[in-house]
Formats: sequence, C-alpha cells, structure tokens
Amino acid sequence: NHGGTPLHVNSGGANYGNISNNSNGVWSLGYGSTLGGLGTSVLTWNSSGNVGIGTGTPSYKLDLQAARTAQLTLLRLGTNNASAGNGDEVSIDFSNLGNDYINARISRYTETFSTYASGLKFYTGATSINASPAMTIMNGGNVGIGTVSPASKLQIVDADTDNTDMNILRVGGLNVGTHYYDLRHHGDGTAADDNLTMFS
Repeated sequence: NHGGTPLHVNSGGANYGNISNNSNGVWSLGYGSTLGGLGTSVLTWNSSGNVGIGTGTPSYKLDLQAARTAQLTLLRLGTNNASAGNGDEVSIDFSNLGNDYINARISRYTETFSTYASGLKFYTGATSINASPAMTIMNGGNVGIGTVSPASKLQIVDADTDNTDMNILRVGGLNVGTHYYDLRHHGDGTAADDNLTMFS
C-alpha cells in the first residue's frame, strides 16, 4: 500500500482482493466488498519469514489457526488422481542441517483403493530413510514394528538371526536403577527352535 491505503485487485465477483502493509514488517492478503481496508484477512506474512493462515501474528514458519470445533481439520494432504493404486503413499518428509538428507517420513498409504482403506507408515534413517518403515498402522488398527502387515493388534518382528537374542519389549520405571523386565526373542532360524523368555 501507499500512505496506509491497501492495494486492491478487482474481480468479476462481489469482493475486492486486498494487499495491505498496515503494520511495520507485516503484510496481509484479504478480501472485502468495499474499498479502503483489508476486509477479511486470509493470509499474513512478516519480516521474520513466518506465514499465518487464520492469524495476523504468525509465530512459526507456517502458523495455522481456526475457531475451535469438536473435530477441527487444519491441513489436508492428498492427491487429485482418481486412478491411484494400492500401496501409493502421500508423505511428509523431515530433514536437518540444511542438507538434502531426508531422514524421517510419515506416509499415508493406500491399502485397498477400491474401498479407500488407508493406513500410516513411519520411516526413520540417517542420510536417507530406510527402505522399510519402522512402524506401520493398518486401516483396521493393527500396529506393526518391523513388519508392514501386522496380523494382530501389536506385532513385533526382528531379524531372527541364528543364535541371537533380541529384546523386543521392556517394562519398567523411569528412575535410574529401576528394575526392568525384558521380553527377549532368541532366534535359531526355525520356528521349532525359536523362543521367547522374560528376563528381570
């Protein structure tokens, strides 16, 4: 704007689109049916690089706010391809240190496209994410750690290396020196020789 007057962009509808810089270091997009003001604010950004939708004072790189409801959805991610297939994933990726290393990912994946059944996969890694997810939550509620197709409410699968013990569950307190109980899987390569043992 110039001299406190917002920049207006006319349209074929009843409202004007407005761009305003009414505060130092803060810019806003809005709409309204009259000239001379911002109208209803839609999006705000400031000199810190923060962007707000639903707030005129964003405190984060992307700050989404809306009036409280019993079931409030602030963000929706998806595809617009009606021919998606089983196994397709829509993901949020995480990286650090300003590099291109994607070392964590949360994915919504399609279990059965014909029924829209979907689940979640959680990937971890170092300089890149591992090929297999660390945890999978299926559409029916089954949770898998080390498996993408858990057959029970919680299924934990390890490498099953011959003559190797792996702790698959630990129960205990948070304090230093607290006694723990470990559920340990001993792998011998065959179902007949594998066993589970509780250690304390």
